[in-house]
Amino acid sequence: MTASVLPTTTTFQVGIRQRSLRRHCRLGRATELVFILATGAMLVLGGQAEAQDRTWDAGGATTNWLTLNNWAGGGAGRVPDTVGETALITGGGGALQPVIGAGDSVTVGGTNISGGSLTVAGTLTSPVTVSGTGVLSISSGGAVVGAVTAGGAGGSNAGTITGNLTATAGGLTNQGVVTGTTTLNGPSPVACQREPTSLTRNR
Repeated sequence: MTASVLPTTTTFQVGIRQRSLRRHCRLGRATELVFILATGAMLVLGGQAEAQDRTWDAGGATTNWLTLNNWAGGGAGRVPDTVGETALITGGGGALQPVIGAGDSVTVGGTNISGGSLTVAGTLTSPVTVSGTGVLSISSGGAVVGAVTAGGAGGSNAGTITGNLTATAGGLTNQGVVTGTTTLNGPSPVACQREPTSLTRNR
């Protein structure tokens, strides 16, 4: 009977050393740099995706939506004009309330009017919610591209709403076009001088 002795090996884990990385990865420092830059880019992009609220305060002393310093939040001179931003109109600014002028086009993630008023003579691409003492007025030739929930103190549409209109309180006069469904909640919250495309009444 023959006995054989097998060699034994002992493995020690001493952590990752610079030499072991170089032996297994030829790119070494370049790979590390790419990883760091990619991680930084993801953090920056993630930060930009976070929604920002911008509140009208007429600090630029005009009624023009696009005037720098008319909005507070996100730093001086920042106008809400991206889908990552929500425009808040609360009545700040006194007599100087925001107007999107004829020929102007604005896109935001949401527009909330809880006080004061918004006049749209150009194009606003955004869902719009009117509540409290807020008023929305869409001029002839003006357009809102997005759903409109009209509560608040009322308002008017002489232009176009490309989306659904839900009227929950107050009084909204519709002389314009609503391409989506018009839903009326409560007793006659909308005075329609033009027949809506589709009408639902909830009393």
